[in-house]
Amino acid sequence: MFLRFTIRCRCFYSTLIDINNQLKQLNMNKQYKKVIDLFDNYIQKNNPSDLVINQTLKACIELGDIKRGSSIYQRLSSQSKQNHFIQTNLIRLFMKSGDIDKAKEIFNKSQNKTLFMYNTMINGLSNNNHGKEAINLFREMSIAPNEHTYTILFKTCSQLNDSQSIEFGKDLFEKLPSQYQKHPIILNSALHMLMQHGNIKLGEKLFSTMNKDTTSYGVMMSGYLKNKQIEKTIDLFFQINKPNDINLILFFNACAELGNEKVVHSILNMFSKLNRNEMTYGLMMNMYNKRNEPDETLNLYEEMKREKIQPNEQISIFILNAFFQLNYFIKAEEFFNQIPNKSSMIYDVVLNGLANHNRVEQAFDLFQQMSIPPNEYTLSILFKICSQLNNTKSLQFAKKILNAVPEKYQSNTIILNSTLHMLMQYGDILLAEKIFSQMNKDTISYGVMMSGYLKNNRPEEVIDIFMKLNNQMDEINLLIFFSACAELGNEKGLKLGKLIYSKLLSNRKLLSEKVIHSVLNMFSKCSDIENAEKLFEKLNKNTINYGCMMAMYNNQNEPDKTLNLYEEMKRDKIEIDNLIWMLILNALAELTDLSTCELISSELPE
Repeated sequence: MFLRFTIRCRCFYSTLIDINNQLKQLNMNKQYKKVIDLFDNYIQKNNPSDLVINQTLKACIELGDIKRGSSIYQRLSSQSKQNHFIQTNLIRLFMKSGDIDKAKEIFNKSQNKTLFMYNTMINGLSNNNHGKEAINLFREMSIAPNEHTYTILFKTCSQLNDSQSIEFGKDLFEKLPSQYQKHPIILNSALHMLMQHGNIKLGEKLFSTMNKDTTSYGVMMSGYLKNKQIEKTIDLFFQINKPNDINLILFFNACAELGNEKVVHSILNMFSKLNRNEMTYGLMMNMYNKRNEPDETLNLYEEMKREKIQPNEQISIFILNAFFQLNYFIKAEEFFNQIPNKSSMIYDVVLNGLANHNRVEQAFDLFQQMSIPPNEYTLSILFKICSQLNNTKSLQFAKKILNAVPEKYQSNTIILNSTLHMLMQYGDILLAEKIFSQMNKDTISYGVMMSGYLKNNRPEEVIDIFMKLNNQMDEINLLIFFSACAELGNEKGLKLGKLIYSKLLSNRKLLSEKVIHSVLNMFSKCSDIENAEKLFEKLNKNTINYGCMMAMYNNQNEPDKTLNLYEEMKRDKIEIDNLIWMLILNALAELTDLSTCELISSELPE
């Protein structure tokens, strides 16, 4: 009897080890679907061990199969739920799906938090744009960090732009333990952080003292590129002994930014010596894309066809963009239909291209034919398309899609901003206000709502929202605000407009030519002639500013002043467009001096 029990035990453990080894090998070979299939067959007759569960969760993470992973989590025994390997992979799974609350719940319930678990949690928070929480979690750690922790933290700090996070990253670098002060991965991550924050001198100092690899050069080139030091990017490239693909991409991007003919000639010379493949063609097309030379992109495409090189996804995007830029819509459609595996990015380019060229019905039909799930950008483009269609059918369809949006996108600001714009275009203000009140807002969210209120003739709501912006003002929001003040056209609008204008005068960063014109328009429509005239005298004169002043004088029954401005425009050879002629005609209608009327009327274009 004892012998039979021993044999059964050996068989059980042999099967257990065998299934675990099979799952492990399949994961190593990236055959994740087979892992799931094997797991499903196994659990029909057996209770899975923690090892089996852990390997299956790894496959779920790689496949992005959140539903399956969640199902496994729900069926875990209380003992398995405390296995720190399983806990760590569950955190990875839920972080990847954007379910931060569930990941936090698992982490907080863990009775045996390992360093790997902390690193996974910090990395997940960082990847989900919760960088400050990631830093706070690091501060709470009771375990000494390792090289992975520091690398993740420097990456996190490079994504944050507030002064506290920048200072934290700098302090972390200065206090780096001695055993990590020459670690290449950590130093590359620290270098990236410094360059992203514009701390070029400290970045250059670190770069000069560290052991450099091609990644270090790539990080430095990327930093120079971000900080608009294009020539330094190019110079650094020529110091690399054996540049890798990333170095080459950064070099071509830098050359495209610099854009002078001498540099372009150098690139063409280099291109002629390189092996022709997807990467080199992609680099050249990227340069032509940035230089707005779609014809050259299509010439390269013809060359690729002759050499029988198939376009990859990125090259296909460049080609489609070139077709749309040149209004070759039929060729764009033919090329799109030839692509065997259309990704969401390919669909995005075509949908956006059609929408931007007033082919919204065609774009709407294409979205309905999509064979793959839309991503956040696809959904955003769809709502833009529905805004342009402006009919009941498209609104109902968009609302149906909105109600079925996957959970991971339900709080996505890009999608919600596009939704707000669509709803405000249709005048569905109540639903837009409800979404706006519940969402995470950025400056674009405020701008969309302000623009929507303005379109729906509700300038007071525009002003109310703007006054809540505090220090988040940008040019677009300012333009909408001053337009709302002008629409009000009363003492309240003028008073608030003057208040914001005085703040802009003390900090001129946002006082662009467009903003100044919108202030002039406000003074004009609010009949503040004195301030309008003072501001007009300081401006570089153009057709728009003259039109603004003429409209004000006409409204104030001062046609003589309108006609004086007309004489100024003739003298200074400023273009007189149809709107200006209309304002001149309105002024002439109020004039009693018939000789002046006859003289100016003779100058009207036929």
